[in-house]
Amino acid sequence: MRNGFVDTSLLRTVTKHSAITKMQAIAIVAIIVIAAIVGGSYYFMAPAPKKEVTINIFVPTLPELPVIKAALPEFEKETGIKVTVEATEQTALIAKAIVAFQGKTGAYDLVISNAYGMGAYKPYAEPLDEYIQKYKFDKTRYFERLMNFYNFDGKQLGLPIIVTGRLMFYNQELLSKYNKSIPKTYDEVLQTARFFTKKFNPNSPTEFGIAFGGIRFYLDIGWKAALWAHGGEWSDRNWNPKFNSPEGVAALQYFVDLAECAPPGVASFSIAEPTAYFIEGKVPIIEHWNSQIFHAENKTKSKVAGKVVYASMPIGPSGKGPYNPASCWGAIIPTDSRHKEEAFQLLKFLCSEKFQKTILLIGSMPVMPSVYQDPANIAELEKKYSPEYAKAVQYNVELAKYGRPFFELNPYQPGTIPEYMQIMDVEAAFFQKALGKEISAKEACDAAVKAVAEILRGAGYIK
Repeated sequence: MRNGFVDTSLLRTVTKHSAITKMQAIAIVAIIVIAAIVGGSYYFMAPAPKKEVTINIFVPTLPELPVIKAALPEFEKETGIKVTVEATEQTALIAKAIVAFQGKTGAYDLVISNAYGMGAYKPYAEPLDEYIQKYKFDKTRYFERLMNFYNFDGKQLGLPIIVTGRLMFYNQELLSKYNKSIPKTYDEVLQTARFFTKKFNPNSPTEFGIAFGGIRFYLDIGWKAALWAHGGEWSDRNWNPKFNSPEGVAALQYFVDLAECAPPGVASFSIAEPTAYFIEGKVPIIEHWNSQIFHAENKTKSKVAGKVVYASMPIGPSGKGPYNPASCWGAIIPTDSRHKEEAFQLLKFLCSEKFQKTILLIGSMPVMPSVYQDPANIAELEKKYSPEYAKAVQYNVELAKYGRPFFELNPYQPGTIPEYMQIMDVEAAFFQKALGKEISAKEACDAAVKAVAEILRGAGYIK
């Protein structure tokens, strides 16, 4: 058969050089033709080999990033889906991701980010409800509050992976030695910090009484918890900022006073510095992220392991609180992703009970209540770290259930807005000036309210 036609020369050759009859020759050629047709049909009808899919994920430089990367070969083996990872700092990640989304580049198939970025991501996030139903993903197995951080207008635009929030760390051994109880109020925290600061108490066993994140983002979150506990709110129902109220000024003044009990350079502290001072036993108190429990209880590096009490943020002067600023790390699938189905499979994998247990055992904080409740997991934590650590991580259940989202600006309209990062950065810049005593707490709050009002006005929230 040549080019789909029967080669008649074959028939002539057969009849000329063999003793078979013409009818036999025709039969032989017919068999050859049928075989060729069947073989050709099979060739054209056989399914093409399945093309290998590679998905690109964009992640912040989290402490959990090595664990995520280490788990990917297992996911690739189970699904046949290849994964490439791009990582950068969280603020830069949001900015770069938004540029990619706006350009509809399809550069990323899954973006991991903190829930406070959802205001900016919302227009570009693929609703996941269809995939949740298709893959029988049970949302009820996760902390409802965290799941709702990613729910907008009844649509699930993302899924949570890791709990994050703020709390107080106290060196109980040191406090007990000097007959100091665990502070309950903001004023008690300040007085205890002063007792352990040589500037205020020359007999103090430590040079400084406290350390905290004083750089913009970290200061702003701590101040917001104090604002709420002092009875204030960031805005009124109509988005008019009002945090230059007496409550807002008092909350900022608390940090100005607290900075006098902290090591030099506290205004530039982020995550590492407060932790380092605390685990070396150089300060008895820090206000910090729950992720730092792991470092505090690390027996090979921490001098205070097994000696720490973890507590809620303080209560305000009027008895309000405590308000623990909370959020979570989760992920979205961009609308311009070329591999949404495969991206959801990876997201489901990161939310699986197996992976949630993995991050629990490396000192991170899962979003699945059952992982904390499993006696086998608790026993593993006790063996790997200490009974104190196993007990401490249970605090994350309270954060996940009751923590107030630190990205919430308007209490009457929960959730975040696209301008949150810009607003936070602007107001915190003034707060840092107050921390450095360039301006007063009142002047800082007044200037911040004026500046963020302009942002809200430009965005159409207020007139």
